[in-house]
Amino acid sequence: MSERLTTAAFAALAAFWLWLALAAAPPGPFTVDDFFYIVSARRIWQGAWPVFDNGFADLGAEELKLWFLVEGPRGLTPQYPLGFALLAAPFDALLGLRGFFVVNALGALAMVWGCWRLALGTLGDRRWAFAAAATLALASHLVEYATGLWPHGASAGAAAVSAALFFEAEAREGRARARGAALAGLIGAVGLSMRLDVGLLAPTLLLWAVLCARAPLALLAWGGVGAAPVLALSSWANFQRFGTLNPVSYGVGREGGVDPAAHMGPALAVLSALGAAALWRALRARGAAPGKAMAAALGVLAAAGLGAALAAPHALWAALARAAQGAHAILIDIGAYSRADEEARIMRDAAGYLTFVGHYKKALLQGAPWIGLCAAALPSLAAPGAERRGVALCLLALATWAAPFVWLEWHGGLASNMRYLTPALAFAAVAAAVGARRLARIAGRPEPRALRLTAAAVLGATAASMAFGLASGAAAAPYAMLSLSRQAGLAAAAFGAAALAPLGASARRVAARAALGAAAVGVVAGAVTAHLYDLRMSFARREAAVQLAALHSDLPDDALLLTFHPQSFADRFLRHGQLYNLRRTTRDALDLDRRPIDRAFDEGRRVFADELFWTYVLSLQPGLRARPTGPETQPGFGMVEVFRDAPAKDGARAAEGR
Repeated sequence: MSERLTTAAFAALAAFWLWLALAAAPPGPFTVDDFFYIVSARRIWQGAWPVFDNGFADLGAEELKLWFLVEGPRGLTPQYPLGFALLAAPFDALLGLRGFFVVNALGALAMVWGCWRLALGTLGDRRWAFAAAATLALASHLVEYATGLWPHGASAGAAAVSAALFFEAEAREGRARARGAALAGLIGAVGLSMRLDVGLLAPTLLLWAVLCARAPLALLAWGGVGAAPVLALSSWANFQRFGTLNPVSYGVGREGGVDPAAHMGPALAVLSALGAAALWRALRARGAAPGKAMAAALGVLAAAGLGAALAAPHALWAALARAAQGAHAILIDIGAYSRADEEARIMRDAAGYLTFVGHYKKALLQGAPWIGLCAAALPSLAAPGAERRGVALCLLALATWAAPFVWLEWHGGLASNMRYLTPALAFAAVAAAVGARRLARIAGRPEPRALRLTAAAVLGATAASMAFGLASGAAAAPYAMLSLSRQAGLAAAAFGAAALAPLGASARRVAARAALGAAAVGVVAGAVTAHLYDLRMSFARREAAVQLAALHSDLPDDALLLTFHPQSFADRFLRHGQLYNLRRTTRDALDLDRRPIDRAFDEGRRVFADELFWTYVLSLQPGLRARPTGPETQPGFGMVEVFRDAPAKDGARAAEGR
């Protein structure tokens, strides 16, 4: 594949995603998280710290802290890192909310570029590198975050580019190696300043450098040098906001998924792997054969596991069972999720599929079935040179990124997919391309023809899905696609493993062709799911948020607004404050601080609430009633005005409202 054709394909992808960002996508937020990025970026653009009051300093009501605002030395401030808000602020000033979309589109393009560079370095073949990048771009849920407001697209792009540059730096010498590693560290730290889960790149690169790099200490040291300035700035910003020099603090103690104790299982696994890798490296440096060094390292791990089994057998088996359950639900089939009955916002429909606030959830394999081909890349760990190093990096990244979410069995909340695993998709695409090439050689199929046919099918599926989705304006429940995707992914993995087994040549050829066929079905299924379902569900929710804000743009300036959808009222919050929300939706609705509500009534101010807040919270409060102020833009997106009953007179009460 020529360089000109590759450049043209990247240009076409950029045009498509920028068209979505600047024209097709509704210019509205998706979730409550978006609210905090919006108000942070706009306050930064005004030349001030993103610090707010909202009446909390006066009354101290927890509900005035909203979600994700925490107390700091300067006042209430969002818990999220400031990197994305800082980066998006000028784009937002120029384009409004579409500016956030543009930043994420550019970040997602960087992720595709990083995937392509990593695949090219691993495979040494432009056609297969292009296949990996195209699969990532068109047959995964990346497109949703390429046109979203929260920073998954931008942070995932930073992670992929950082990994690709670090991989390329290892193959260089002297100053070129130092510059490449430092740039990789710098970009990785920028990603960390946008989303803390980019920090999972650090143990990935650490393990990989110990296992595969010729000069791991120098490579890691220069990476640290590059990261240091951004980490220092993050520390300073967190000191100003939270009073701590910790560059990865959420300012909330042990909440927000940053409690080290919650990740003890994955942390111990990483430390054990690092110890084994260091032992293997030391033995190799002393002249031990690769096989003997690996046997010694694995023997130490096995001895540690045996010791744990003897010392605490029940704890070990419980940990293994927990990891297996999490892997099944998060990576293979979300229907296996074990805590659905414990979460108010999780429901099973009549067919047994899981929804979160109306969004059908998908495990990683159900959203990107072609990942099943990664199993066929395992033999490349014994291959010489760049292919071994590249596959090792990709598989380590997949394992490291999945580990905390598998351990916690955390599905990512409001999203149709595993949004926290978005950065892992680039590494999965490279490993899948390695596996596909190996299987194509076993199958005896001409590689260019197979690639062209699959590319045509994916482009056709993407175009048809977009056309149907834009024409219909709605997304159907993806029952058939969820089942088909899981089956295609598992079939690709199973047949791929069979093709690598010590069978006869004809049996291996049949298995390889079956694996490639299942993967091709999975690629098309991934493209259809991403563009017909995920993107349309995102657009529908964002359009509802836009309509909600427009319908109620004329609320009195001094009104108190009780809402589960603050993202629709970011501008109002910046001008007037006066937003009120529960700190957690699972909190007992009767146990809330009514002082802000009662003060608003006492001062003669009007009180409004969105439909969800009234139904699940305020309607359970004594002495309050409400009436609608307009139509619902989507179930749960309506608005009511709240009234407080007057004191009873002659046994009569006001009858207004409901």
